[in-house]
Amino acid sequence: MRVRGFSSAWRCAEHETLRGLGLASLGLSRHADARAAFAEMLELAIAATRTHSAHIAEALSGIALAADPAAADRAARLRGAVAQLNSDSDVVMNAYFRAIDELERHFERELVVMLGGSVGAGNDSRLDDDTRAGDHARAVARR
Repeated sequence: MRVRGFSSAWRCAEHETLRGLGLASLGLSRHADARAAFAEMLELAIAATRTHSAHIAEALSGIALAADPAAADRAARLRGAVAQLNSDSDVVMNAYFRAIDELERHFERELVVMLGGSVGAGNDSRLDDDTRAGDHARAVARR
């Protein structure tokens, strides 16, 4: 799965294409394909900059979401570490990408369930579920 070869002007579009491909593959339960897309996305992001960037964070987050169930604990640690890095770096996401963030939270809830946690119990709102899932991932990352 290679989307490379475009000029630097296309780097952002290339990144978003790989991210979309990874998320679509996750939705189809094709975790190996999702990991391949996110891994290539990470390579592109690292080639572009050696410092923390939203692109690197998104790629690492996608890799965590695409983990096999046997690696759920490590995936949750990675997801939590990325969330903490984003928080520490004051990364501000474009409001346009909220739909993608919502999709990632859906996959994050699945990761929490794989770890044996529960999401959606009681009369909690979806926002509370999302907050609990993110808190759970950060707590696992600290282990």
